[in-house]
Amino acid sequence: MMKIIPRVIILLLILFSCKKEPDHLQDALNESGVNRSELECVLQHYQNDSIKLRAAFFLLFNMKGLHTLDGNSMDVFYCVMDSLRKSTDEMNVFDRRSFYGKVLKGSSLSDLQKKYDLNQIKASDLTRRIDHAFKVWKMPWAKDLSFDDFCEYLLPHRVGTEVLENWEQDYSDYFQSLLDHVDLDSDSAMYKVCGNLSEKIKWNTYSYPVNMPNIKPSILKYQKIGTCEEFANLFVFVGRTFGIPAAIDFTPQWANHSMGHVWSVVIHNNETLYYMIGEGVPRPAHDKRFTYKLPKVYRRTYGIQSHSLAMLASNESLPLFFRNPRMKDVTEEYIPTKNLQVEDLNKVSNKGKRIYAAVFDDKNWIPVAWGNIEKKNKGTIPNIGYPAIYLPIYYIDGQCVAAQYPVRLDEQGCHSLIPEKEKLQTVVLKRKFMDNRAWEFVEMIKGGRFQVADNINFKNAKEFGIPDTVGYNYQTINVSDGNKYRYIRYIPLANTTGCIAEIEVYSKDDIQRKGKIIGTYTHTSDTIHGMEKVFDGKTLSYAICNKERNDQWIGLDLGEPVEVSKIVYLPRSDDNFIKDRELYELFFWDNKWTSLGKQMGNKQTQCLVYDNVPSNSLLLLRNLTKGKEERIFTYENGQQVWW
Repeated sequence: MMKIIPRVIILLLILFSCKKEPDHLQDALNESGVNRSELECVLQHYQNDSIKLRAAFFLLFNMKGLHTLDGNSMDVFYCVMDSLRKSTDEMNVFDRRSFYGKVLKGSSLSDLQKKYDLNQIKASDLTRRIDHAFKVWKMPWAKDLSFDDFCEYLLPHRVGTEVLENWEQDYSDYFQSLLDHVDLDSDSAMYKVCGNLSEKIKWNTYSYPVNMPNIKPSILKYQKIGTCEEFANLFVFVGRTFGIPAAIDFTPQWANHSMGHVWSVVIHNNETLYYMIGEGVPRPAHDKRFTYKLPKVYRRTYGIQSHSLAMLASNESLPLFFRNPRMKDVTEEYIPTKNLQVEDLNKVSNKGKRIYAAVFDDKNWIPVAWGNIEKKNKGTIPNIGYPAIYLPIYYIDGQCVAAQYPVRLDEQGCHSLIPEKEKLQTVVLKRKFMDNRAWEFVEMIKGGRFQVADNINFKNAKEFGIPDTVGYNYQTINVSDGNKYRYIRYIPLANTTGCIAEIEVYSKDDIQRKGKIIGTYTHTSDTIHGMEKVFDGKTLSYAICNKERNDQWIGLDLGEPVEVSKIVYLPRSDDNFIKDRELYELFFWDNKWTSLGKQMGNKQTQCLVYDNVPSNSLLLLRNLTKGKEERIFTYENGQQVWW
């Protein structure tokens, strides 16, 4: 065999002309150590098939750094995953999440080690993968792929750091039904297959602790509950099994929310189609409307990207995220973009050649895009999403350092948020976190009504409808009419889930009255949100009812007639409004978060008033008593504007 290898290298030199690939192939062979013979066996196997030889070269050259995370504790991890799979049919979603959290809590996975592919992969694994990829390249939805796209979207042998397995035949058998009754010559065949997959797997998302290992394909195929990344990985394995060109796109960090997101895509007719299992069929990426704003979108690749910052600046100190050479910027396939131009950069020593755009993750500034520092002390970061607020930063000695004041990027362009300390304004703050979910919860309660009566049948009851102007914090109904009532109830709008968090009843002496919980609220598939949640004093708990029924209500029997002065109620809540007896602190950004003072929340006003806030400031309100969700905002026209 060793005598044949030089012939293969010569053939590669002819195939790739003056390119550097043969040198990189030799580097890969040198790094493979005792496993070199396995890799050379692959090259020998395809020495008379130039196109498959090129595919083998692509895999081997780009294999550097790819690895499996493995260790003894992985056996425990996989037992947990398998137990979960076997339990899903008998457990509702709430029980499953509880189970998932408990079993994973004890999995330290502290002994995991990297096992590099170059040092362990077998020739039979690679030739099987290559042959299968070429077989499914003939599928009608893949046959027009270019060779380069074939290499990225059908050929790769792994998705992440999962244990290497013979998954091609396993997945072919397990998911064969996806092709049943599908006219493969139809233009809609690929959409039908994806739709069948969504029907086959009814999944639920769950975010368990970060840095968990990837699940191996043989267990992943059974998953019914897991992270978005797991279901994206699953689809890529399915896609590579049946010739559906698939990839994984992601945003490292939302522009206006904590964390990021991962999803799968289909590459069809040179277009990116968004697709996630359980969400129907693929659709154009630019038509997908995400809940939060995208600052950047990248695609995970198998091939090392020569234009990635990791390759362009391999000798520079880079933020961790940008040290990955296997990602491609695809932002413009999803959203309109603009260039962020920053002038008068802060003069800092050792700032390097790059400037980064960072977004806020509720606690820290996270770099998501980069650009070059130009002459005259300015920088340009190209193609980022808007509207959003970005902090231009340097990366110096392992730390993110502000390079300028935050910049609001919108339709009008770039606007620096430089605090005007000589122009103070009064701000009235009602929340510490964005309010989109809070208003969604408010919609759930509209159309409902309260009744008070002196009889259990609520005959001749006095009724109070919930107005369309209802807010997301505590709401008050003034009842005072001199009459006494023993029974109080809330009746949701028919055919809704009747979400409500709290009901409090007060007598004329302003004393909260307790009583026996009464009502018909039932929900056979949910034991967590029972009627008692409405009277537990906890703003995050709430009750729901069966929306298929129209006789649902919930209330109190006060035990005796009481002259009721008011009913105070709270819609389902995210607990981010200003709370009674909780301590808050307001900050504005002035090269760092600078305090504007502390205040205690009050249930009567449910707001905080600050008179000393510099105009044109970026603001952040923190709850020092409890809670995690905090979000940057500006104050415009008497309102908090969330970013």
